Amino acid sequence: MLAPAGHLIGFDRLEDGTLFGHTDNAVWRSGDGGHSWSRTHAAKPSGFHGLAGIDFLDGLRGWAFTWGGGVYRTRDGGVTWVSRNPDWQDVRVCTLAARNADELAVGGAFPGKPARSWVHLSRDGGDTWQAAPLEGDGGVRRLRWSATGELWACSRGIFKFDGAAGRFLRMDPPRSERR
Repeated sequence: MLAPAGHLIGFDRLEDGTLFGHTDNAVWRSGDGGHSWSRTHAAKPSGFHGLAGIDFLDGLRGWAFTWGGGVYRTRDGGVTWVSRNPDWQDVRVCTLAARNADELAVGGAFPGKPARSWVHLSRDGGDTWQAAPLEGDGGVRRLRWSATGELWACSRGIFKFDGAAGRFLRMDPPRSERR
């Protein structure tokens, strides 16, 4: 089965070449380099509208997030999805980064003018979450784990998570040096 022509809005590629793509409300899988696609789940999981991104660790374990604050986990290649977010209200999830099956970070913005940035961390597969303060506005646009396990964020500046302090520290150069 082919995915809707031209409507995949994001993807993740695994080391073995498997592709996972997503539309606004479905996750798709390709094992042949994108020539053919199949939907991973038969029915749309509750809350999947506004699917904004996916992050797969391997062919079975992955994460999905929605613009409205939903975070979902799969352990069976996307056949079933389980909500892993607490009662987050009035947030916009903009990015998710999974380091492994247990450690992940989600970030985004609280609405307002300007939008306030936020990040939450989980070290138990999304069962519990801890706020990770980040002094920035405009929302967190990207989160990434380094190969050494450092968590980095982009939100009108570059930030690195300091585990001892429990917050993000600004790492980009001072304004006077940005020319």
